[in-house]
Amino acid sequence: MTFDYYFKVLISLLLIAGVLYVFYLLSQRYRKTLFTGDLKISDRVSIDKGVTAVVLEYQGSRYLLGVSDKSFTIINQFPLSTD
Repeated sequence: MTFDYYFKVLISLLLIAGVLYVFYLLSQRYRKTLFTGDLKISDRVSIDKGVTAVVLEYQGSRYLLGVSDKSFTIINQFPLSTD
């Protein structure tokens, strides 16, 4: 096999990698526009294995949630202040 053959294979692999990278970037942009919503997780603290406290913002309110493997509990609800 000659140097020319290896050069063509290298160029082909680089071209395929470039096309795959462009598809990856486009899919990330599409995913961001597809899955945007009103929910926003402000903070998350792990309390124990499988148990987490989460602060969630949704439609002008802030919720403190206790989340475990099989359930979640709304601990408190606060108005979302703009100060």
